[in-house]
Amino acid sequence: MLRICTLLLLSVVLPLAGHAESFDLGDRGQLEVAIPATWTAKGEKAGDQGFNILIKPNNDANAGVQLTVLFVQVDQKLSEEDMQKGFAAGLEPMLAGSVEKKADMEKLKLKDGSGFFASLTDASLVGKPSQPGNFKIMTSGMAKLSDGVIVALTLLSDDKTGTEFAEAMKMLESLTLTKK
Repeated sequence: MLRICTLLLLSVVLPLAGHAESFDLGDRGQLEVAIPATWTAKGEKAGDQGFNILIKPNNDANAGVQLTVLFVQVDQKLSEEDMQKGFAAGLEPMLAGSVEKKADMEKLKLKDGSGFFASLTDASLVGKPSQPGNFKIMTSGMAKLSDGVIVALTLLSDDKTGTEFAEAMKMLESLTLTKK
């Protein structure tokens, strides 16, 4: 009986566990992100300037994550304050159409590095049914994983309290950079 219960538990837990997806950033290192088993990641190099990663749920959930890895000059030494100022300026045009009307920055809980994000709700979609590819919530932010690697992140979803949002936030918080 114990063997059957163990096998049953493993059959439920293992598919949810996922795996760490690794992306080779050349001399910048290896970027790792924990991907749930119910999501798929695809990455491609963006010339010499960085790397693009698209992560989507395997089901028909209206959600997705875009990671844009930016290679910056190591001697550029971007502070988190400078990153937040530039980020806030980039969000400015979207604030008028949002429910929030202002971007409330939150700290991204990274194992290594620092980061932040803000979520905006599209006021024109509130109370309407989900429309594939047209997202109610945009969560955008930045993560500084080293002096030479910055990640611009975008999480698109319809429900900030939903499973996909929670899984995507865990993915973002799992970002790590390993030097070669």
